[in-house]
Amino acid sequence: MVHAIKGYWHFDKQQRIASQTFELIRSVPKDGESPADEELPVSGEYPGFFVVEWIDQNTKEKMNTTIKEGNVVIEFERQDDNGTTFTVKGKGLNQYGIFELSGLAKKDPGSDGKEFNVRIYKKYANPNAAS
Repeated sequence: MVHAIKGYWHFDKQQRIASQTFELIRSVPKDGESPADEELPVSGEYPGFFVVEWIDQNTKEKMNTTIKEGNVVIEFERQDDNGTTFTVKGKGLNQYGIFELSGLAKKDPGSDGKEFNVRIYKKYANPNAAS
């Protein structure tokens, strides 16, 4: 079993660039450390990746590369009594450097209570490293 945060990302100030995919996955240990009925979302380590797509200026061909992200630790903090809203804080590392994550997770009203809509913002410790 895994807990997954999947979706699309885009450059904050580059609205012309289409949204691209990302995925962060937390493996649930088999030794009973994290039971299946555990309240979601769950804080922990979520290694993953994001995809960067671009158009090669010489060939006009669509290109892409996958950027792996490690040491991604995410914490969810409950913001209401009924467990429908959580703040998201975290940090991680990829080839562009160290980054911080912040955002909000809200329970998806159309799901069985095990799905959340998550919006996360990434900020690099050295903003010039991500350019």
